[in-house]
Amino acid sequence: MSEPLIKVVRNDEGREFTIEVHQNQDQFGLKAGPSVRVYDRSFIGERFGEFGQFTGGSAYMFDLVESHSGGSAGWVLDGGVPVWFLSADNMNELVPWFRSQFTSPSFDQIKAWHDRNWARLLEGLSNRE
Repeated sequence: MSEPLIKVVRNDEGREFTIEVHQNQDQFGLKAGPSVRVYDRSFIGERFGEFGQFTGGSAYMFDLVESHSGGSAGWVLDGGVPVWFLSADNMNELVPWFRSQFTSPSFDQIKAWHDRNWARLLEGLSNRE
């Protein structure tokens, strides 16, 4: 995935958000897995970029899928802005969309590879102490 994936969702308050998924690297230059960033579309065309104002909502996609697969949890993007949230219904729409973006290799294969490699990295770091 070189270009970011983009999806627009509307929460229960009628606020639209741009969901951006992109492959990123951590501070060591390692592929850290796809990350998700959320922007408020209310501010497109003002001081903010083409996606809108960044809400502070950011997470690794694999963590979001794992923590929201139960179907009953939303995501508070910024507790200081009451309308900056994604409902459980929004997450129930996004989780299958996240998974569908990876077909070859599959989402589960990529996640397994990601988990194995992070476990090896952490094990290597702990052995240095």
